[in-house]
Amino acid sequence: SSFLIIAFAYIFYKLFYSFEFIRFFIESILKVSNIQGSSVLALSFAYSAGMFINMFLLWFNFNKDFGSFGVGINKSIFHTLSGSVVMGFVAYLSLKPFAVIFDQTTLVGIFLQGFCAGVIGIIAGIFILIILKNEEIKEVWSVLHKKIWKTKVLMPTPEEL
Repeated sequence: SSFLIIAFAYIFYKLFYSFEFIRFFIESILKVSNIQGSSVLALSFAYSAGMFINMFLLWFNFNKDFGSFGVGINKSIFHTLSGSVVMGFVAYLSLKPFAVIFDQTTLVGIFLQGFCAGVIGIIAGIFILIILKNEEIKEVWSVLHKKIWKTKVLMPTPEEL
């Protein structure tokens, strides 16, 4: 997969400059049209493509050696993907209202905008996992419930009263 990433980097870089419609399409989607050096995006696409192929190769070899790996994990992958997509979408939509609240010319304002949007995105992701009845979120809730909220009250012994 490392060699594929290197090959993809070269191929994507050449495609980026050989076909202007590809470059303009990618730059317009990512909103980097007027930024110089946007060809570095070819490296991130090459890495992503190489890692995607690597994932399938590892999955195939694991199934070959150990049997049906995908049967038990499909539900977990669906829950993770659903929660992640909703989390990212809600966090992205939350950026605009917080841009009005916080001063966007200061580091603290930009940090608070991202932080608050991220917290709202995480809450939305947790909500989706609860709706999907995800087992992992139930386990996390039970551990937090036992460890934090249901602490035993220390009562004085009868001699101390």
